[in-house]
Amino acid sequence: MQIQSISGIFFLALLLLGCQNESKQESTNLVGFWEIQEAYRNGQFTESLDELFFEFFEDGTMRTNITGIPDDATYTFSKNKIEQRESDLDIDYTIQNLSDSTLNLTTSIRDFNFRFLLVKRIPQE
Repeated sequence: MQIQSISGIFFLALLLLGCQNESKQESTNLVGFWEIQEAYRNGQFTESLDELFFEFFEDGTMRTNITGIPDDATYTFSKNKIEQRESDLDIDYTIQNLSDSTLNLTTSIRDFNFRFLLVKRIPQE
């Protein structure tokens, strides 16, 4: 009976550590400059957001021009959510997909549903 309890606790500990490492990897992937590849408003492709960008920093700050002009904000990242705060517009984004080079976000702003497909800009050295 003790062996089963010990192995159960060990398995749970491994699972929790794995989830923490995955979350840390995802937050590392988020940091950087993201530029729009495609944008959709209420399911329809739109070119009005052709200049859209997001830049996420390790210190929990970000910069975006989602309102039409560049604006600094803070953000929190957990699981599949990004919460943009302390800016002209507080917005919650849902991460549909995040890799080291692509980011797919959805959000709702003023009764419009948006989907953003972004690519990470690789810094020039």
